[in-house]
Amino acid sequence: MKDTHSRGSKEEPINIHIILPRIVFTTTSSTSISSSSSTNNNNSSSSSNSSSSSSAILESLPDSLLLHVLSYVDATSLVRIESVSIRLQNLDTDEVLWKAQCMESWKNYPPYKLTESRTRWLDKHMKYYSWKARYAWVQLDLSRTVLTEMELETMDWYFNFTPQVGGRGTDTLRRCIFRDGMLLIVGFPPLPYNLVKIGSHQQALVIEDFPLHFVERLKDTGEWLIKNQNVTMMSCCNEDGSTSYTDRGFQ
Repeated sequence: MKDTHSRGSKEEPINIHIILPRIVFTTTSSTSISSSSSTNNNNSSSSSNSSSSSSAILESLPDSLLLHVLSYVDATSLVRIESVSIRLQNLDTDEVLWKAQCMESWKNYPPYKLTESRTRWLDKHMKYYSWKARYAWVQLDLSRTVLTEMELETMDWYFNFTPQVGGRGTDTLRRCIFRDGMLLIVGFPPLPYNLVKIGSHQQALVIEDFPLHFVERLKDTGEWLIKNQNVTMMSCCNEDGSTSYTDRGFQ
């Protein structure tokens, strides 16, 4: 779906807007408790021998082959391996392994997907963060359910009516802009809004005397929804202006 009401091209789209925290990876390792049962002791011994054998095989590989093998493991496993391998800690895994982890893990999340422009933004605004630290930060940010005022005003948004009140998919789909406390939609007068907190975990957008518009984050894409029974507004972080959202009459 192409944007027919674009606000102009953006060379550096910024879709990440919270203060960067200090990220520290922590890992836990399970410790087997000794038992008087010889069976448990044997199982523990076999497991230990198997683990030692696997570790020895990895340590025997040349650097290039070791990095290639580790490119197939997930981020959690990579953290655990790095925590126990002094050799791996001394290898430059960040650009080779952790950037690849970021590309793979974020590819279905438009606010974080590693496009060229977003990579430049990260290199500028998270210059001193390794790819491993960037990965940890994004995983943390994905769990965030509070929309910031900056995101509201700098992200691109789509607006549509629900089918119950006349929404007809792409025929009624249009861009909207939040700017200086006003909601701007083509064909409508400017509407004042206020982003408020409801209870301890819920946010809502108050727009004049309309029913409350509740804020929700989509777990499968990281995009934001602002909705009530009559309308839906959705953030759009794809750089081509497209959206795969199909609920509530969007398509």
